Amino acid sequence: MGALWMSALARQYPQIRFVTMSPGGTNGTEGLNDLPPVKRFVLRGMFRLMLLLGKMHRLETGAKRYVDGLLDKSYKSGVIYASKVGVTGPVVDQSTIFADLKNVAFQNNANEAIHRFIK
Repeated sequence: MGALWMSALARQYPQIRFVTMSPGGTNGTEGLNDLPPVKRFVLRGMFRLMLLLGKMHRLETGAKRYVDGLLDKSYKSGVIYASKVGVTGPVVDQSTIFADLKNVAFQNNANEAIHRFIK
């Protein structure tokens, strides 16, 4: 919903660059810290294994995606970027995988829904 909203904002405010970038499957964040100890232990172990198997990437890789989204002008405003396959690897315009992300009506609906919520 937020990514669709960002695409609507990009059309509304063309003078501002809006890039939606997924950090991908990023190991090493603090996202598990609030879980109960057993769940946290199991998931951290699973994430480490996925990292070793190449199914996730390190924190630096996920953070670099954000920096690239900000600084690399080849990323276009209003576009949603994430991994081409799975949760790691090269990023691509996700509308090439899921065409509904380019649907202006869906983007406008997300914009309207969010504005109804924040009123």
